Amino acid sequence: MSNNHSLSDNKQRQRKQLTLSILLFFTFSFMTFAFAQLGHVEENSRPVEERMPASLDKKIKNSKALPSFIHTKKLDVPIKAYIEKEGSLNIEAGEPFVLRGHFQISTFSKKAEVEWVLPKGISLVQGAASQTFMDIPANQPQISEVVLISDRDDNLQIHFKVGMQSSHQRFAVSSQYNTTMQEEINISKAELKLRMDEYSEKLKKKSKLQIIK
Repeated sequence: MSNNHSLSDNKQRQRKQLTLSILLFFTFSFMTFAFAQLGHVEENSRPVEERMPASLDKKIKNSKALPSFIHTKKLDVPIKAYIEKEGSLNIEAGEPFVLRGHFQISTFSKKAEVEWVLPKGISLVQGAASQTFMDIPANQPQISEVVLISDRDDNLQIHFKVGMQSSHQRFAVSSQYNTTMQEEINISKAELKLRMDEYSEKLKKKSKLQIIK
């Protein structure tokens, strides 16, 4: 009886710690996004002549390197990946469960390598821990399926990694699945996205009003 009580307390502590970590991460991400958007609104609401010193403005206009000076673009990763669980999101110890790793590449790829990274306490029952996909058409969904089993009741993190080579660059992405807290995490992500979308709309409206003025 005392052993079961100890396991329950340990699970509750881990749940609280993970929930707190998720909230802190999402709060930081939201604040970073908000400040970035606010700075963008304030900058765009100012007249062009106030944003740049006249001497610098003249030098830039006369420069032949103007396009490369002004235009910057974040490097886009051509891979998208996520994990899907068959049935209920949460996982019970001793019960086999099916995970599907989905990925898609925006350009044709000769080869892509996938890997399931399993923590201690998770065992592979069926399927391949690593797999190679050849001659993948652009934007065609691919799936890697495994059957796993957990011997623990506390939360464990499973990762699905996808890597590919394009020209002289290598790209890789990773998706994560939590064995006992994925449903709570999904809800937290959805709530955060809703708040960010609402805040972004408010900033856009504020920007339009300032530009009109």
